[in-house]
Amino acid sequence: MKHVKSLLMLAAVAALTGCSTDESSSTWDAPASATGEIGFQMTTGNLSRASEADQNLEKFYKNFGVWAYKGNSTADFTTSTNLVMADYLVGYTDGTSTGYDPTGASYGAETTGLSGWWFYDNLGKNQYDGSSPYYLNTQISVMSNNATQYLKYWDANMDYTNFYAYAPYKHGASNSVVTFDPATLKMTLTEVTMSTNASDYVPYMVATNSIAKASYATTKVPLKFERVQSRLRVTVWNDIKGYDVKLLNVTPTSGSATGIVAIPADKGTSSYSLGSYVNKGIPTVTFEGVNPNQKLTVDYTSVQTATAPLSFALCCNGDVIAETRDDALLTANMSPTVFYPLPAGEITDQTNSGFAFYISYKLIAEDTQEEVIVRNAAVYVGPTYTEWKHNTAYTYVFKITDKAGPNPDPDPSNPDVPDSQLYPIIFDGIQVAGYDTEGWEWILGGDGTGTSL
Repeated sequence: MKHVKSLLMLAAVAALTGCSTDESSSTWDAPASATGEIGFQMTTGNLSRASEADQNLEKFYKNFGVWAYKGNSTADFTTSTNLVMADYLVGYTDGTSTGYDPTGASYGAETTGLSGWWFYDNLGKNQYDGSSPYYLNTQISVMSNNATQYLKYWDANMDYTNFYAYAPYKHGASNSVVTFDPATLKMTLTEVTMSTNASDYVPYMVATNSIAKASYATTKVPLKFERVQSRLRVTVWNDIKGYDVKLLNVTPTSGSATGIVAIPADKGTSSYSLGSYVNKGIPTVTFEGVNPNQKLTVDYTSVQTATAPLSFALCCNGDVIAETRDDALLTANMSPTVFYPLPAGEITDQTNSGFAFYISYKLIAEDTQEEVIVRNAAVYVGPTYTEWKHNTAYTYVFKITDKAGPNPDPDPSNPDVPDSQLYPIIFDGIQVAGYDTEGWEWILGGDGTGTSL
């Protein structure tokens, strides 16, 4: 039989289902024009289809920051007298052992489907005095940038109150905190990188909402967060009848990348050259419109690029890989490596190169247990499919078939993906949660025109 393979890549896309100024006293009477306390309840767009409870923000973070401004047709809400909250820390507690110590808090909004609540009063860094097992005031990274924070009230003299939020909360010096410009409605976060799923890495989320006066008395402010980065995973499945497949580490001719290796590459007329991708920058979020037509635009400044290969660890603990696409999309059968790319498709004057993906594997005959090793089979994923968007999760699914011969060893400084040894890459199942499925098919060596599936 022919040893080996073309790679079929599925880009399955799941949308992430994403009053007055402070007083000097910790207690104060609600003004006559107020209609009640301002409280919050949060959800976040999820990276995959999940239960409503799994979409609550406390599943990811135990705090967020928020700016709030009130206004009407005769009062510009960007003025300082209309500022309600300035980078307020809103913290979560389960009331027993998780998050912030609620002692001294006078108000909290219960979250949908879970015990616990969110609160912000007495969370100023000079006020909070939590005790174990809650956060302690010595844990500076989760403390407020404000010295004091007090309970706020809806102002019935104003037609609306707008909220602009981010998570997780960022404590820091004046040059390393999140900022918000009410004149431009632009929020500037702190620098992020195209990181892997390290335990200490937390992608930023943002949210906005506008509450009208008619809803003041009955509303706990709902905020639905979405990420400012993307998510990228890969998986592989076997479609060769009569054979089991086990993945092997790729062996580049230079460099130290292992597992499944993706080298940034630009495709020329007859060869490939080393490409680059956006890997670092400062996110800026511009909020537009008000509820229910609110939206936000994500861009990045101080952008940096990289040329280093991406390495995805092998799945399945050395066992055979899935034999259907559906099984390959199960978390246990995917590469455990998760990247959080910057959304190059939305960054001004920036584009990513494509990536040459290399995968090595072992074929094991089911009847005789004969083994055939295929080193560094390759497929090129063009730049059209690396224009990642924020708040979107991408899964690249590669299908092993018996359609093509092996390819040369990958060299990170000189990626090589010979067209003559590649058969069609088929993209299908491109999905956005809540929308219809669309798919296209491309033929390598063709003119780049996709055919609708």
